[in-house]
Amino acid sequence: MKHLFAGSLLCACLLMSACGRRPVVIPLGVQTFTGTVERVPLDLNRRGTHMLNIGGEDVYYLESTAVSLRSVEGMEVELQGTVEANIRTADLPVLVVTSIITSLDEGFRAWRYAPLGITLDIPRNWIPGASGEVVQFTASGSKRVVLSLFLQPIDGLPFHASSALLPANERVTPDVVGSRRAILVEDTATRIERFHVDRGEGKAPEKQILTLQFAPSRS
Repeated sequence: MKHLFAGSLLCACLLMSACGRRPVVIPLGVQTFTGTVERVPLDLNRRGTHMLNIGGEDVYYLESTAVSLRSVEGMEVELQGTVEANIRTADLPVLVVTSIITSLDEGFRAWRYAPLGITLDIPRNWIPGASGEVVQFTASGSKRVVLSLFLQPIDGLPFHASSALLPANERVTPDVVGSRRAILVEDTATRIERFHVDRGEGKAPEKQILTLQFAPSRS
């Protein structure tokens, strides 16, 4: 029995970071955690496509070949899996998710913003906060802003720009919302997505465009 205990202790120690650095203890066996799933930029030198945020603190990177983490982005869920060391000892460990036990968010809810006369379907755990004419949404249990909503002028936006004139890291997709023209601008470097809707020329020039900006969590 002593040998088994010593062996388990040794395994845990081997998964800690190198000497001279802050030790990162890797729990052994199947683990269960509850928190908010947030997308992170891809990094070839780091494992993890998402982050698990618990109580406003980033705890584990997430990756999975068994379940779709994209389907629960911005939602508070209970995850099960095993924890492994990341490629770089300076990075948080990785929870390899094997199953999503339960979602604490029951789908979406309609949210109406009277000053602009718009209604959005948002995850039930998103919490809106308004400051002037800017609205920011945070997920329950996290202080990170996942979505911003604001008005801006049309000047400088690529509604008619040729793809040859766009920055190399930007991708623009035309769209239509309620008969009004719109564009989705994706920044492939930061993965920030901005959805611009033209409210029409009858609006004040400095408030002609309604913008929804989604910002994934950063490592």
